[in-house]
Amino acid sequence: MPPEKPFIEQEPLHIEDHSSDEHVLDRERRARTLCQSGNHQAILENFRDPENRPLLQEQILRLRSDTRIREKLSDIIPALSPAHWEILTLLELFDTETFHHCIRTYQIVERKLESTHPIGNFLRSELEREGIPKTTLAIAALLHDVGKIGIPLKDLVLNNPLTDHEWHRLCIKHFCSQDRCDEGQAEITLNGKLTAGATHNLREKDLVPFSCCLTPEQQSLLVRSGIDPDQTLGEIINTHQDFSGEIARAYGLDDTFVALVSNHHERPLDGEEPHPVSQSALRIATILRFADVFDAIHSARTYKKGNPFLTTITILIQKSHDGFIDPQLAHLWIDEDMRIFEASREDYFRILPEAIDREHASEADYSPEIREAIVAKEKEALQTIHEFLKKTF
Repeated sequence: MPPEKPFIEQEPLHIEDHSSDEHVLDRERRARTLCQSGNHQAILENFRDPENRPLLQEQILRLRSDTRIREKLSDIIPALSPAHWEILTLLELFDTETFHHCIRTYQIVERKLESTHPIGNFLRSELEREGIPKTTLAIAALLHDVGKIGIPLKDLVLNNPLTDHEWHRLCIKHFCSQDRCDEGQAEITLNGKLTAGATHNLREKDLVPFSCCLTPEQQSLLVRSGIDPDQTLGEIINTHQDFSGEIARAYGLDDTFVALVSNHHERPLDGEEPHPVSQSALRIATILRFADVFDAIHSARTYKKGNPFLTTITILIQKSHDGFIDPQLAHLWIDEDMRIFEASREDYFRILPEAIDREHASEADYSPEIREAIVAKEKEALQTIHEFLKKTF
């Protein structure tokens, strides 16, 4: 995603398909159904079955022959093993939005690793110092979210549809039950927790067990997939990075690769929680994390709108303040992006209103006032970014 464009352009939901054979399409649908069952161990076992193995092999061939995908992955294709292609195919069968997110995350990492800006030298020296090949990081970026195949109830968990008001009501109900208090006291408790967690962007969905949203049958489904339904939604979603490591290990990928995909999500760099991986792998995983979070915030999904470029950068700055991203890495990374941005700054703000209109066209309550508020927020974000870049790390 070039930093001079306001929003990420959306990929088509499916990769190209020239087949009109209903039998072929039916076998693809069967493969997708198997890959969306919500238990990564069962999925891997199902595709080892001689009856289902050809289904997966056909989908791998379909993916490998797609010209658009080959173009996007042209720099890394020589380094992709059969295991890598199989994992990538599992991702595409599971969810095409997640698949394209992983490709964009890889492209961001690849561009930064090859950059002539000081960020490129910084990243290459970090990898050399830790003895980690560039291709290992690049492929980890490409496959990092494969663990999401192990999370059931995709549309409820990963694409959660609850509104802020619904989360608020769940919180109040939860605190009333937990503390045996009335709604007024529950509101006070909730506000206190949100204020105390303000530096870490704590939200109401981070304060209530996700089991409050689930039927007993749905809770049992999570338990069968190795997930505690009494965790918060964020904690449940973060489980996917552990599943990514388990899948990578099941395919015989090396310990460094396993450590990178197992630690690509937010964990404070100075936290006291012990990690069963080397500190070097954790440092390199922050590079993957930066690219992952950038695209996750910037891109639109079926359940959310994308954030414009400058607002995305300010959120990343806040995450560096919170200790989730190395400040020096953030400073160099953002400095390069802003140098590219400044070369087309005038064009950016010229096309921004139209881009906002397109991004929010489906919203019933969207108005010119909302558009102007987003434009104003982008201009404020620019000032915040300039202040951040004046600092020395």
